[in-house]
Amino acid sequence: MSQQPPHGAWEEERNFFVTTLNLQIDILKHHPMRRDEVIRTLGQLLLRIPRLRLAGQAICSRETSLLNYIWTKKCNELFENVVGLRQTLLWDTDGANTVADSMEMMVQLDFRTFDRYKNEYHRKIEEYEAFSPRRRQRSDAPSPECSKKQRLE
Repeated sequence: MSQQPPHGAWEEERNFFVTTLNLQIDILKHHPMRRDEVIRTLGQLLLRIPRLRLAGQAICSRETSLLNYIWTKKCNELFENVVGLRQTLLWDTDGANTVADSMEMMVQLDFRTFDRYKNEYHRKIEEYEAFSPRRRQRSDAPSPECSKKQRLE
C-alpha cells in the first residue's frame, strides 16, 4: 500500500530536513572519510532553515502566537546546532561519530517535540471551546447594542 505524499510546505521542508540529516548520519557512521560532503550538505541545510521557519510559521499564525514563538525558537536552536556540528566537523577530524550521535539527538529533539507541542495545544483549544459558550450559543438576551437602541426610543 502506498503512502500519500505530505501536503503543504511545512511537511515537505520537515521531511527534507529529517531525510537529509538521516543520510548524513549514515555517511558519518559508515564512511567517515567523506566528511567534506557532510560539511557541504550542512552548509546547504543552513540556507534552508529560514524556509523551514517560514513554513512552520505559516501553520502557526493561523492558530496562535504561542506556537509561532515556540517554532521560531526551535528554528533558531536548530540553526545554532547545525552551525556547531558543521564547525566540529571542520576542526575535529576524528569527531565524525560524535557529530553523528549529536545529529541523531537533534533529529529527535528538534523535529519530534514540535509535533508534541502542537498536539497538546490543539487538545487544550478543543477543551476550551467545548466549555466556553460562544456568542451565538448564549441565551436569547438582547445584545448591548439592542438595549442602547431601546433606551433611545
